[in-house]
Amino acid sequence: MKKVVIMDEPRFTPYLNKFYGGFCVCCMSILGNGELWGPAIRITQLINETEMIIQMKKEILLRTLCDAIRDKYNCLADFAAFESYLF
Repeated sequence: MKKVVIMDEPRFTPYLNKFYGGFCVCCMSILGNGELWGPAIRITQLINETEMIIQMKKEILLRTLCDAIRDKYNCLADFAAFESYLF
């Protein structure tokens, strides 16, 4: 069975470790790991996991963009209010 790569970017790894406790989307999810798939899996589990992965991707993308803006314009404390608004 072909492995589905959902979030295999080296730049995402620190965010997954810091904010999601090292959750590996490719290894620990039903959609990414064929060994976790079985007849007992319900449609609601798949939908919930898909929604969770989409939310994780959005949050990681926003955090990556916020870090890039912070680095480019050297704003640390001033940017915190904007970043808290996003999350």
